[in-house]
Amino acid sequence: MEATCIYCGKSEDLCEAHIVPESLGKFKNLPKQKKLICSKCDHEIGKAEEQLAKCSVEAIFKAHLNIKGKKKHQPSLPFRRRYAGQGPIELKAPFPGTNYEVLVEPLGDGKNVQPLPQLVLLDSKGNYDNIRLSNPKETTIEYLKNSIRKSPVKEKKLRVETVGMSNEEIDYIFGLLKDIGILINEEPPSALEKQFYPNVPVHGPIVVDVRYFRAIAKIGFHYFLQYTGYFSGHENCFTPLKQFIRHGEGKIEQFVLQQRGNLVSDLDCGLRPKYYGHFIIGDFRENVATVYVQLFLGRDSNPPYYKITLATNCFRIKLEDETFGHFFCYYPPENRSRYTGEIQQLGAANKICLPKSLGVDYPGK
Repeated sequence: MEATCIYCGKSEDLCEAHIVPESLGKFKNLPKQKKLICSKCDHEIGKAEEQLAKCSVEAIFKAHLNIKGKKKHQPSLPFRRRYAGQGPIELKAPFPGTNYEVLVEPLGDGKNVQPLPQLVLLDSKGNYDNIRLSNPKETTIEYLKNSIRKSPVKEKKLRVETVGMSNEEIDYIFGLLKDIGILINEEPPSALEKQFYPNVPVHGPIVVDVRYFRAIAKIGFHYFLQYTGYFSGHENCFTPLKQFIRHGEGKIEQFVLQQRGNLVSDLDCGLRPKYYGHFIIGDFRENVATVYVQLFLGRDSNPPYYKITLATNCFRIKLEDETFGHFFCYYPPENRSRYTGEIQQLGAANKICLPKSLGVDYPGK
């Protein structure tokens, strides 16, 4: 029987699919799904996965754990630019020696942050606002005018301070500000030395849209197809889900719900993984197909999980219930080479249990 794309039904240009986007790392023992999806559908869904990997809380974990994506792709800059209609991510931290906060980004090792290039607008009452300058020397006067006009800090005379820029960049930006006519300082201040801040508290809102949840649903669907013994993905019961994954049709809560709790019993007993990883668990009972996805759980993180309803009333006949799960375990940075981590099968007998090796050691390279 000729293989066809599970999303559009075409047989042309079928490509390799990945359960977890490669931008979240390459996992040893993870099967590649061949002849499941065509390149066009893979590209469409890839736009949703880009938001998951670059504009969400998962992007912060990626930076914190120094997880790289595909080598052929340009390094992502989730704290400096937009991706898939969202971002950049706004993280703020107190700026030493001042009473205001500045926009920051994690450094490569994930343990420190540094200030992004920006202006801080301050009024006489102590109110302030940050204006992001993704590339200071390419900033236009129109961009500054619009940013100042939209700023909640409203005074005819504003104090302007620069953060995260070189003297040359400061000269350029202050030249634009003088043309606008809001700058009090006749001479631009000298550039602050580049500062790195270890272990500082950071905060910021994370904004995502339906594309994020489409990517979560895709992970669950492709995982289920890989490890279930009943389904190919072409069944009619999955049509609403596939339309949601591919086009965003339907309501998010129809397919994906965010919930709090533990997916494995060992976590209820206080046991934690030695490092970070993802739990993905498939469940099929009473002809209802469900997957649970929990990303970046670790010793010091207990994120919510997503319950993904793939299909209900899958068959007219009763099939045997089954539960299966895996832990997508990251290696510590010093143990990474070809792979970022590996997958470990969880015990399944209507109960998911952590494998004993999870908290003991890592095969590493």
